Amino acid sequence: MRVQGPLAAYADQKKDGQRVLVRFSKSRSIEIHLDQPLKSVDDAEAVMGRVFFLGADAAEHAKPELRRADETIPDDEIYDYHQDGVTAPKGISTPPPDFSEEARKPKFQGEVTLSLVVDKAGNVARIRVDKVLGYGLDEQAMQAIKAWRFIPGTRSGEPVAVREPVSVGFNLY
Repeated sequence: MRVQGPLAAYADQKKDGQRVLVRFSKSRSIEIHLDQPLKSVDDAEAVMGRVFFLGADAAEHAKPELRRADETIPDDEIYDYHQDGVTAPKGISTPPPDFSEEARKPKFQGEVTLSLVVDKAGNVARIRVDKVLGYGLDEQAMQAIKAWRFIPGTRSGEPVAVREPVSVGFNLY
């Protein structure tokens, strides 16, 4: 069995009464080799359930935390920017994301809300989508944020990893 398409999940939010599908990657191909032919729809659902989140809790998996492969920060070493005298990171290079063609055609605009962790060196170490927009704009925001650079936040004068909320607006002028 072969499935092809972007990695995606339905978010727990709705836009115009419809659940929003959030894409997290470019198109991928997944091939599943079966030991025996499928005999029923139940068999197919059982196989697919081992590979994909199909149940009512699938929306819980729609907010992945993306991590750089070369960066690991233990959760107990991440501070919120307003906690214990921690200062927020300051952006020094925050180029805006590109508009997706999927959103440009219907002239769709809005704002994506994300949480990110800026590490001690001022690099974006983790990104999580908190409020989706859809139309490929969430993916565009995440892609742009991966390249952002900061003066790191501090605690007692020392650089620390800081979690910070960020909103990315998409407007056509």
